[in-house]
Amino acid sequence: MNPFIKDELVRRLHVEMGQVGSHGTFNTLWVNGVYKGYYNTVERIDKDFCQSWHGGSNNWDVIEQFSDPLDGDVAQWNAMRNFINAQDLAVPANYVEAGRRLDLTNFVDYLAGQHLPGHQGLAGEQLARRARTHAERHLPVLHLGRRGFLR
Repeated sequence: MNPFIKDELVRRLHVEMGQVGSHGTFNTLWVNGVYKGYYNTVERIDKDFCQSWHGGSNNWDVIEQFSDPLDGDVAQWNAMRNFINAQDLAVPANYVEAGRRLDLTNFVDYLAGQHLPGHQGLAGEQLARRARTHAERHLPVLHLGRRGFLR
């Protein structure tokens, strides 16, 4: 299956699960009557996207693939990941704290959208966003599905 179709299907699945996600469409490009190909144009997930969908200020941490910051920084993202990796989440207090740092409902939808189509692993293909206030949780976003659908 074409990677464009996989990516768009995974994004639409994420939105259909009730999560905020980028919307895309398919376009065919012709230049002076010569076919140049088709493209999947998609909303860019950045601080402006987050503000338009979630409201509030334009002060967001937006983390791209491989934990690269697009907007803001990765300090709280790394702190959340380190906490979750270092704690026994079977301990109720640790689980509650993990839920304070990561929107667990959103994360379960993210995992379902990654693994139901047979995705081969996360491999850095995550995006996350968080309003930069001390009380906001990280919200993972499905954006790429290229390695899914049991190719």
